[in-house]
Amino acid sequence: MSGLNTTIVEHRLPVLPDVILIRQQLRRMKSEVTLKIKEESRSLRRTGRSDYKDFNRASPKDNFSLSHIDILVDNTAQHAFYSFMDGFSRYN
Repeated sequence: MSGLNTTIVEHRLPVLPDVILIRQQLRRMKSEVTLKIKEESRSLRRTGRSDYKDFNRASPKDNFSLSHIDILVDNTAQHAFYSFMDGFSRYN
């Protein structure tokens, strides 16, 4: 996003070196659909969001992505109850 100070924080997206990044071809669509797509892409650009549908295949796998798991466990231990989703996801 423009206007943010990159000395405070900067994000990098790791990509596997042997992956070839490709841009999809444009597809022919009805004019009504094309207008909706253009408006949606404008709103995504305005808000600073992007679409990374195939990024999981191009990025290296990280089996230990929760480096702050001790903080999560401590915060959960302070509560008497946990939700069904916590138990279902096996976060406990």
